[in-house]
Amino acid sequence: MKTEFTRLRLEQYIVLLRYLAFLLDDSSSSEPADTGHMIKIYLRYNLIDGGEIDKDCIEFIPSGWLSGGHEFFGLRITGSEFAPRYFEDDIVIFERRSKITGDRIGLVSIGSGDAFLCHIVRKRNGKAIIPIDRRIKETFYTTEQLEESGIHIIGVAVQLRRFE
Repeated sequence: MKTEFTRLRLEQYIVLLRYLAFLLDDSSSSEPADTGHMIKIYLRYNLIDGGEIDKDCIEFIPSGWLSGGHEFFGLRITGSEFAPRYFEDDIVIFERRSKITGDRIGLVSIGSGDAFLCHIVRKRNGKAIIPIDRRIKETFYTTEQLEESGIHIIGVAVQLRRFE
């Protein structure tokens, strides 16, 4: 079983320690390096309560990603049902968006259930939701069905972080 220390990368500790040292330093002559922005990492996500946050994991994204009001979060992959694309303990960083352009990997929720990873493919009159977990069947939804039903695109994948 992995401990809290082994889950966090050494460079994240270094960035955090540098930032804390800057905050504790009395002299205001030096500016801190861009330490990035800490984001929430979820073990599971749903629209009702937001999901279960992984309290043992800290991830940073570049501060420049936040320009223009963008919001990001992460999802830790648990289990092997997403292989060969995603593996246990991979972290997928998502930009919170409800609309997509083109074909993208996204996090989708149907009704009040837990969100799942899927490939969202735009078609002429709707979208095909193709779950990465092959146990869930592929479904096509027209634009009207997407608006009327409880189908929500929560975010679009922007980065995969894999730790060996």
